[in-house]
Amino acid sequence: MRLIIVFILTVIVSGGILTYLSINSISSFKELTEKKIFEEQEKIAAQISSHFYNALQETVEEFTGQVFTDVGIDWHALRSSDSLQWITTPFVLDGAKEFQWPWYLEDPEISSRTDSRGFHQEFSKGERAEFQQQNTGQAATFYRSALRRGQNSSDSAQAYNALGRVSLKLKRFDEAIEYYSGIISSHSSILDQNGFPYAYYATLNLLNLPDPSHKSIIHQNIHSFLSGLVGGTIPLSISTEEILTQIVTWEEASQLDENFVQTTRDQINILLDRIHFIQLRGERLRQSHSQETYAEGLQQVGDFHHINQIHSNPDQILLATNHEDLLVGFIVELRKIWTKVMESDIAEHTEFSYRIKLIKRGEEDNITLPESGYTTSLSPLVQAYRVAIYLEDVEVVESYVRKRSWMYGISLVLLLGAMILGVLLILRDILREKRTSRLRSEFVSNVTHELKTPLTSIHLFAESVLLDRVKTESGQKEYLQIILRETERLKRMINNILDFSKKEKGKIEYKRVRVNMTALIQSAMKDLNYWLEEMEFTVHTELDEGLFVLGDPDALKQVVINLLDNAIKYSDKEKEIRIQLHSENDKIKVEFSDKGIGIPEDQLDAVFEKFYRVNNTKVEGIGGAGLGLTVVKEIIEAHQGEIRITSELKKGSTFTLLLNPV
Repeated sequence: MRLIIVFILTVIVSGGILTYLSINSISSFKELTEKKIFEEQEKIAAQISSHFYNALQETVEEFTGQVFTDVGIDWHALRSSDSLQWITTPFVLDGAKEFQWPWYLEDPEISSRTDSRGFHQEFSKGERAEFQQQNTGQAATFYRSALRRGQNSSDSAQAYNALGRVSLKLKRFDEAIEYYSGIISSHSSILDQNGFPYAYYATLNLLNLPDPSHKSIIHQNIHSFLSGLVGGTIPLSISTEEILTQIVTWEEASQLDENFVQTTRDQINILLDRIHFIQLRGERLRQSHSQETYAEGLQQVGDFHHINQIHSNPDQILLATNHEDLLVGFIVELRKIWTKVMESDIAEHTEFSYRIKLIKRGEEDNITLPESGYTTSLSPLVQAYRVAIYLEDVEVVESYVRKRSWMYGISLVLLLGAMILGVLLILRDILREKRTSRLRSEFVSNVTHELKTPLTSIHLFAESVLLDRVKTESGQKEYLQIILRETERLKRMINNILDFSKKEKGKIEYKRVRVNMTALIQSAMKDLNYWLEEMEFTVHTELDEGLFVLGDPDALKQVVINLLDNAIKYSDKEKEIRIQLHSENDKIKVEFSDKGIGIPEDQLDAVFEKFYRVNNTKVEGIGGAGLGLTVVKEIIEAHQGEIRITSELKKGSTFTLLLNPV
């Protein structure tokens, strides 16, 4: 033991010295690791900036390729350009500083009548009848006559609008809807003398119809009206936003299907974005276009200039270019471009894993970054945001250094572990040997006692017969039967010891035949019948017939006898044994139950160990070698079976055998 203590101390001291030296040797490794992280963060920042600019360049090229042609602007393509991947709110200003796209009436001009002579005469009669004479029916007649005399789309739109108005006054709602639908479907781009679109009149009057039965067709017209605004066939104006608000109010009151409402809401949101853009940025764009200051000293993406000094929204990037006498541009959503950049393999080939976050300037103080965090500008085009790059795991540096430390000290750790394990194994073997030695000593003592008891009985009864102490023939026969039973008991004990010895040497063999379990159990009970009767046991049996297993009949009989012998020995006041044999779930199930002293729950598994006996004061006077259950388990497992045990102190135990049928 002293040598072991000296050995352990030697290992600990030498291992501690080596560990200390290893830590000192890698102290500079942490600094090198932090430098490597900083270099990777710089590399990632450069890649982000490059990817960001490339995404903008790709957007500009896509827009240019779709909208610009050799002969000018493809207006049809321009109207659908906001469907491009990252583009919103494309715009065009002409030399007069008017928005050609989106089509917006900033200050509608009052125009002189251009209607035909016949139309004008009939239409004037209708106006006199409607407004001076208050004869709405007569006015409708004149307006219809004017419609027939109309020579152009402007005449038709004017007549439709008047007919819709008088139809409402006459409460002819179906006719009013028909006329207003005609304006929206066929004359949506026509303006009145005040520069106001007839489609606006039509839509407003449809929204104010008192008859709720027409809400479906009204909604169809609303959708057409909004489509015209989105597609540019109907101009935007200062009144558009008010009409859009009334549309939303009407839809909410009409309780339309949510799918229909969602379509119009999407259109309304597009239109509101355009209107707000023109209202907020229109004047500055006009000034910039007239002065051409947007092209001076600004960041460029291809032929487009970044002119966010007139577009203060930090979440958007406004790009524009001078195309002949037009100012053409669009807005790029910063978050969409950022999402595209983050989908690329920016940090895929780095040694460490990083988190990347876009932070608005002024909010840095509200965000706590780790000490290893790195912040830099996203791009010269975007001054309002910065990029934060930091380790995904803030403990990665310590972990990284620690892993390298483990690699350097792996031999030392293995050596220490092996030595400590060796010491533990030695101690365990010593303790096991001491325990086995104690159990062997108890085994020898128990076996000596167990052998001595039947030998004493045999000697006593044989001597009585030999000396003619028993005079009657029946008495002699009884003594001889006792000698035979004690001999069989001695034989069982010796068989257990021999079987255990064979198992330990690996020489045990079983001769397998087809065994009738019912007959085998009955035979075992017959062998123990003397002891059952002598000790006044009641045995209840439930044995199904025709259950066979493939096994060694002598070994299986020994199992049954050992289990019954245990039930006899460890029963207390209630001397009752129950044996059940039946088929269950493709297995042959044998149960041996008693009402004996029971086994503590924490010792259930240990009872199958060699030489083991339950630690209980009630078993101290009961003989046994501690091998019976060990032999039982070995025989059952050798027959591919299973043994289970349940027990409760002072209430008894149940041993269950599960065997394979044949």
